Amino acid sequence: MHRNKLIIIIFFILVAILLLILNPPTVLRTSPPNLGGEREGVLNINGRVFQTEIVKSKQDIARGLSGRESIDNNQAMLFVLPVKKTYVFWMKEMNFNIDLLWIDGYEVVGFEKNMQALENITADKDLPAYSSPQAVDKVLEIKAGSIDNLNIKVGDIIEFESKKF
Repeated sequence: MHRNKLIIIIFFILVAILLLILNPPTVLRTSPPNLGGEREGVLNINGRVFQTEIVKSKQDIARGLSGRESIDNNQAMLFVLPVKKTYVFWMKEMNFNIDLLWIDGYEVVGFEKNMQALENITADKDLPAYSSPQAVDKVLEIKAGSIDNLNIKVGDIIEFESKKF
């Protein structure tokens, strides 16, 4: 009798293991809140999961986070750029500081820390410009201080919910 119970328990454990192998759970399958972008997704950087607004259109890329009041610690904006090349970003009409990651494929190839929101500059020509260190196809904007808090460095890999962008 004891042996039959043991066989049944082992059977259920093996079935559970097989199910986990065939359909592994992942924290990246959670649904992000609606952040207002054209598309939302989830990404992971050094263990921190970000609810991410994904922007691809020329208009949304130009607007970025400008005009918004703030960004939370677990929020990000991912720019999926139309062509892999060297890009220049600025802080036009920004209300808060951010960190910016230059991304090639899924690898961080450079970053800008604590980019300052500049309230007193009204002329576009007076805004500081930040250039990618090499050709990139994605840029990620996150709350200022996140690069240091997460110890992000060049060569780190960004894990995306799906690799469709």
